[in-house]
Amino acid sequence: IALDKSGNYSDPKVQTITIRKPNINQIQWPKDYTVLNGNALDCADPDTSPDSLGYPLLNGKPLELACKILYTFQDSIVKRCSGSSTILRTWLVIDCCNNTTTNHLQTIEKVDKTPPFVICPADFTINTKQGLCSADVTLPIPVATDNCSDSIKITISGSGFGDLGYGPYLNVPPGFYEIKYLICDDCSNCTFCNLA
Repeated sequence: IALDKSGNYSDPKVQTITIRKPNINQIQWPKDYTVLNGNALDCADPDTSPDSLGYPLLNGKPLELACKILYTFQDSIVKRCSGSSTILRTWLVIDCCNNTTTNHLQTIEKVDKTPPFVICPADFTINTKQGLCSADVTLPIPVATDNCSDSIKITISGSGFGDLGYGPYLNVPPGFYEIKYLICDDCSNCTFCNLA
């Protein structure tokens, strides 16, 4: 009811205010981070927490603002190789007013797509042993590091080398030898070194 300066009252008007409880079936879940979606995380990304990758929302707002709605999550980590894994994050949302729940699986892939960083050995020459037409050869070791993988495998091939790893190879006759190093991390990302 409104009152004007002359003391006249208006007809009564009714305003209806409806308070609705949020519906947990309308939750917006955090997105997946996968190779298929084109947004998989690099293995070097350290932060996979919900603070970085998202929480469930209701009408675009945090669930903490909703009436008597609680949530939790649990991670299950599936290792694919030393530098790659999949986090299966199961979200559980509870409506405490009517004791109903809903859940959602968020998939987070961390992928190692980068081969090891390698400092290749330089080409080298070895003189034959005194009075002999042969030399003993020990191959130089490449320096290899990887941003994610704990395991680096180096395979040697070419010109009869490789069976003994870095050697020593005894009584190698004079000649020109080409040697290839194949350097791979645990996720099969590889790079090469060639020397002669």
